[in-house]
Amino acid sequence: MRVTVLGRMLGFLAAYKADFRTRIPFVLWISLTVLFGLSGPFGTYMAFELLPRLGLWLVLVGLGVFGGSAVRAFVYGALGITRPIPLTLIIACIMTAALTPFIFFVIKPLIAQALPQFPALREVAGFIFAMALVVGAFRHTVEAVMARMTSERAPEVQPGLQPVRLLDRLPCELAGDLISISVRDHYVDVQTNAGQASLLMRLSDAIAETGPIDGAQVHRSHWVAWHAVTGVQRKGTKTVLMLHNGTEVPVGKSHREKLVQRGLL
Repeated sequence: MRVTVLGRMLGFLAAYKADFRTRIPFVLWISLTVLFGLSGPFGTYMAFELLPRLGLWLVLVGLGVFGGSAVRAFVYGALGITRPIPLTLIIACIMTAALTPFIFFVIKPLIAQALPQFPALREVAGFIFAMALVVGAFRHTVEAVMARMTSERAPEVQPGLQPVRLLDRLPCELAGDLISISVRDHYVDVQTNAGQASLLMRLSDAIAETGPIDGAQVHRSHWVAWHAVTGVQRKGTKTVLMLHNGTEVPVGKSHREKLVQRGLL
């Protein structure tokens, strides 16, 4: 699905807010702060007492976790990279490139005198890259478990007989007409005329909660509300639906008959 600059910005904001709704960043922040505060890597155990050491790592881990959440939202929500391994590797590279010079040239002058020996640049870079990979693996595992638990708890809903329960899951500022639903990894991106939000659930469960809205799944990863369709285009051998919010949704070969039945093909 092609997305405009505005769509990428909305995707970034939706992914960033969705990340904090899971509380995973806060769990990582506290857990890693306690771990590093007690173990005192890079000589901080010998250089600082417990409380100052915890305070130092609270700041450093906070920079890494919340900065990492922003990078993840950009790569995931704006660039649309959702496969776990490429997503984790790209985030780790960006975090290493951003935090290594910051720690080495900004943090080092502030604490270097208190340390017996400040780690070399390559050691700082290696530590950040390794931690980013560990955090990425942890996130993927937790998200997979949460998605499975959410889908198991979701009640069966008969489409067409229930109100639009899916919209009740969205933030108040995104209330509006449902336009489309797209799956990305363990999330679904729900697009309304007021913006986009990411929900941790399966596409099939999201579709079951569209209620009386006249729409259909047109691809293994996409559902659209028919009222949002403004046209159909052929791009080579591919068929795409044009939506009134400026996005394009691909149509799977097995779903083309639905367009024929509605007179769109």
